[in-house]
This record gives sequence, C-alpha cells and structure tokens, in this order.
Amino acid sequence: MVSEQDRVEGDLMMKVFKVTFHMNNGEVLDFELKRPATYDVYKKIEEANHWFKLNNEIINLLNVNSIHVETE
Repeated sequence: MVSEQDRVEGDLMMKVFKVTFHMNNGEVLDFELKRPATYDVYKKIEEANHWFKLNNEIINLLNVNSIHVETE
C-alpha cells in the first residue's frame, strides 16, 4: 500500500518538460510531459531513430528542423 507521504515524495522527484518541435514546414508542435527528474528527452529522441511517439502523436523526426526543451 502506498502512503500519502510516499506519493508526495514521488511527485517531488518528477519534472515537467515542455517540448517544442519546429517542423520543416513551419508548423510548431508543443507538448508537456511529466517524467522522472532523471528523464533525458534528447536521449530518448536520439534512440527513437526516425519516429518518436509523444502522448498520442507520432512524429517523423526527418521532418523536424529543431527541438526546444524547457523544464519547470
């Protein structure tokens, strides 16, 4: 059983990542992820090869001009 204190401590170890994909056609895709503080967005994108799934979207990385990541 997980106590309320465990949930609070677990939430403190989470970070919100704001990920923005700037596409080759000028479109901008914004996403917000809540992941563990040790999560490396760039490493996950690099490991994804050409296709990256984020929430319910699948992004063709060959069509991405740049990626910007901010954390809260």
